Amino acid sequence: MKLTTLAVTRPVLATVLSLLIIVVGVAAVLNLPVREYPDVDDPTITATVIYPGAAAAVVEREITERIEEAVSGIDGVRQIRARSRDGRARIEVEFSLGRDLDLAAADVRDRISTVRNELPDEAEDPEITQQSLEAQVVMWVALTSDELDRLALSDLADRVLVDPLSTVPGVAQVLFGGERRYAMRVKLDLEQLAARGLTVLDIEQALRARNLELPAGRLISETRELTLRTMTELERPQAFRDLVIADRNGTEIRLADVAEIEYGPESYRTAVRLDGKDAIGLGVVRQSGSNLVAISADVRERLENLAGRIPDSVAVTIPYDAATFVEASIRQILITLLLTIALVVLVVFIALGSWRATLVPAATIPASVIGAFILLWALGYSINVLTLLALILAIGMLVDDAIVVGENVFRFSEQDHPRLLAADLGAAEVAFAVIATTVVLLAVITPLAFLTGDSGRLFSEFAAGLGGALGLSSLIALTIGVTVASKLIDAERIQADPLRRRVGSLFERLSQGYLRLLKGVLSARWLVLLLALLLVGGTGWLYRDLPRELSPREDRGTIFIPVAAPEGATLDYMVGVLEEIEAVLEPLITDDGPGEHVISLVAPRSAGEGPVNSGIVILRLKHWSQRERSQFAVTRQLLPKLAQITGAQAFAINPPSLGGEGFQQPVQMAVTAPSLD
Repeated sequence: MKLTTLAVTRPVLATVLSLLIIVVGVAAVLNLPVREYPDVDDPTITATVIYPGAAAAVVEREITERIEEAVSGIDGVRQIRARSRDGRARIEVEFSLGRDLDLAAADVRDRISTVRNELPDEAEDPEITQQSLEAQVVMWVALTSDELDRLALSDLADRVLVDPLSTVPGVAQVLFGGERRYAMRVKLDLEQLAARGLTVLDIEQALRARNLELPAGRLISETRELTLRTMTELERPQAFRDLVIADRNGTEIRLADVAEIEYGPESYRTAVRLDGKDAIGLGVVRQSGSNLVAISADVRERLENLAGRIPDSVAVTIPYDAATFVEASIRQILITLLLTIALVVLVVFIALGSWRATLVPAATIPASVIGAFILLWALGYSINVLTLLALILAIGMLVDDAIVVGENVFRFSEQDHPRLLAADLGAAEVAFAVIATTVVLLAVITPLAFLTGDSGRLFSEFAAGLGGALGLSSLIALTIGVTVASKLIDAERIQADPLRRRVGSLFERLSQGYLRLLKGVLSARWLVLLLALLLVGGTGWLYRDLPRELSPREDRGTIFIPVAAPEGATLDYMVGVLEEIEAVLEPLITDDGPGEHVISLVAPRSAGEGPVNSGIVILRLKHWSQRERSQFAVTRQLLPKLAQITGAQAFAINPPSLGGEGFQQPVQMAVTAPSLD
């Protein structure tokens, strides 16, 4: 039995098929990740090793080179980039496309474990993360308080927030900006040390020998068993002051005799400020290929669940969230998709002049559009700007097949055939043409799926969305479309519709006008040919002079201001520079201004081990509906003012639109040689 005949004789079957496609499509939508663009991130694994106190040259020689040699032989490695700084080595291993990220991380971890014994004993264990060396923080969570200092805020964030946020699916790392960990600070007096014949090494050995806790076995009686502890661990400043570090001729020398001891932060090498106040910042770094929108939603949900464990005196703010723009973009595209469907149905209704005839193509749109997500889900793709754009472009083509079916059924109905017979004969006559048209369209779209490089990763999902919708459109047109046509298309009723007669009269006048225009064009062939040549030439001129870019500039509601101070700059120096920048931005953070929050960060990635002469200021703008000035206008306004700041380099930039990470320049050069000298 032919498919069209089955649709006429078994309407329930055709309806159930359409509903089944819609249900499975909805399930696919609920399971598909949502992101701004298709995943264009290269599979990247980063290994980080902290070597406290070591110079960059030592880190390079003792750690970086050995790890590079270990991971260079892993299958599928495209590139290895390493960065050695004082006290820290970071090695980025970029793999070829299609490499499973989890397996790649396991391979890197195994290779590094083979050289772990060759690394210095003082170096910490390597940390392996599924992220790029230049991976951006996609969300900053800031903690401020008028009652707690940064030491207390750091302790609160470490105990309550860091671990729960680190376990959010898709989060590679949580950076701790402005961290102030509790520590016992021992300030040695070199003159007192020299007077007593002691060195710094003597103090270190005394602290190591006496500041520890040893197992002491068990105490067992007939009915009880107790675990014993030998506690020599020092916990309070007075215990450190009373610590005997040497004995000179029966005279005990205590640590208080040669040093000052006090509670304080472990490191002063990182700082965060929110709207001019000292703060603690938690930066969420996403894994390569993870779902940005889902990460943002999950982090916000975790923060809500943890709100009961945070004191009322502590304010938790999200001054930067990259997912805000993505969610707004997806929302606008969905609105555009709905408007497109409404306009297509309206145009079809005006053209056909009958609601009965309009329902035939309109009934095929939901299953074709929603069913396209099934193919996206099966291929492991995502809901993004390009896949939704493909569906918007497909709407106009989706109804073509159903219109052809409906019009041919109407023609047979005009010949006084019963509705069911007219639907069967009319659909069967154009079935091959409908399928052939769809195959031709798919043949045009298919090459997009085989593009390579970044363009291929972008447009393969676009091709899948467009091809899936068009492929289903012919099936839906020959099933539910034929079923609807068999029930609603009646030539006698449609022709009696007053709107149908007015539309027919309008198209008749348009046809007569076109015939008159065609006669005039044919009588002036050379003029038409000349105009065509001018049009082609003008198109070539415009193509040559129009600017070219991979993606357009977009107002993302955020402005980045990287700050670079001279080498050797201290934290206090950097904070002073940030205060000058905040003074420039302060007029924007008003009720009438476009700005909403300013977060300033010094060495947010270094965790206290890297240089403090670099930082960044992030200006988050208000919602697009709440401001008149665009992001680009604000950036142009800030550039000359930031140029007047002396002592550091600071400039406002707009975040990259497509797959950009970090603040790299478009053209970069690398100078290589056998040695740095």
